[in-house]
Amino acid sequence: MMGWAKYHTDDFEQAFSYFEHSLQLRKETLSDDNVLIAWAYFNSASVLTKMKETEKAIHYYEEAIRRFLRINEIAICVPAYICIAEAYLDLNDCTKATNALEQALLMNMNIMVKKNCRKYWLYDIKSKILEKQGKNDEAAEYRRWSEEEYKKYIQSPKHNFHVSICILPSIADIKLFLRNLSPVQEAVCRVDKVVVLL
Repeated sequence: MMGWAKYHTDDFEQAFSYFEHSLQLRKETLSDDNVLIAWAYFNSASVLTKMKETEKAIHYYEEAIRRFLRINEIAICVPAYICIAEAYLDLNDCTKATNALEQALLMNMNIMVKKNCRKYWLYDIKSKILEKQGKNDEAAEYRRWSEEEYKKYIQSPKHNFHVSICILPSIADIKLFLRNLSPVQEAVCRVDKVVVLL
């Protein structure tokens, strides 16, 4: 929790230190296929992205994906691949960004995953890739789809937990709320940068 507290106050070096310490402890004390090790890689990658250590972040995301797939936790792989696509965009590598996004789309076609990933995010990254490639008309179309999907998403009753987290009155209430989320819901909250008060 301290890692996320530092993350949300923009103290990324301290956040990374906490997450790396957590990762090492988990690797020393848990079995190699434990989901918490995969989460630790994912958390560290999120901070590395903020620190502009993009190539290292990609490596961590890929390791998280490898571990999640090994234990059949495929839902979180979709946002992880999208994060990789964003990272490659930062490196101006549209080919690798497109490949990562295609992996996310492919996994998102799985009926078990579809409800856990947001189409607006997929379309938004696709529009940014197309824009970098100079395909402005196609980029505008994907941007429009992204906006439409986002409107549907925030109006959907099944995603009310995103709204409720914004009005919780105290840190204790937020922590209690997060404990009641599934790992996938919590990850998606964090990836969407909704949990800004931790």
